Amino acid sequence: MAAKRTDPLRFQRPPDAPFEPALHEMLASARRLDPAAVRPDQAARAAGPPEEPAG
Repeated sequence: MAAKRTDPLRFQRPPDAPFEPALHEMLASARRLDPAAVRPDQAARAAGPPEEPAG
């Protein structure tokens, strides 16, 4: 969920924007993000599926 909260292109169609303004917007969003608002299950889903054991 944190990625969605900092994605400047999330609601933009088509998803294109100049690099510098998009980067500044992402950094500003990340600074405003309250880590306590991110639930553990959201963080676990953002990490992807568990790795398969090597073997």
